Amino acid sequence: MFRPIALAAALCAFVVTPAMADCTVDDPKVKAYLSTLPGWHVITNADLYADDAALWKEHRGNACPGLARVDLQGEGRTSYGLVILSKDRMRMVVLVDAKSGFTEHILFDGPLDHMVVHTEAPGPAYEFETREKIQIPNQSLVFEKLEVGAVLYYWRNGKLEEIIVSG
Repeated sequence: MFRPIALAAALCAFVVTPAMADCTVDDPKVKAYLSTLPGWHVITNADLYADDAALWKEHRGNACPGLARVDLQGEGRTSYGLVILSKDRMRMVVLVDAKSGFTEHILFDGPLDHMVVHTEAPGPAYEFETREKIQIPNQSLVFEKLEVGAVLYYWRNGKLEEIIVSG
């Protein structure tokens, strides 16, 4: 589901980094988006199963498992990958920077399933089953169920594309 989100918030400039030190949301536009979802929160290490939390910490340090900043469009504009929870429900969302706020892409909205999100650098990616090589032009987001599978989301020709990179 795609819908434009126009939020009246001051635009802030952020350096795009591969990981964030914690799950604090500092972008006013993302805060405004989350404020429209009472009872929902960004997934933290405490929300993960113990073995997943240990695996995440081992490979990603103190990065937030439910929040990733990325320059999807390759234009220096910050977009976000979010994994958010509400009781027994989970959503995977990409907020793509648009001039008037964000465009929301809901990738999943359903029963709780412990997923994480992180970034990948531009470069080649390989589709899991066919091993087809796809050149990813900009930073991308990976939504992953640890030790199960992962889907990479990237921006190409003005839209969000996806490939399964492990399964």
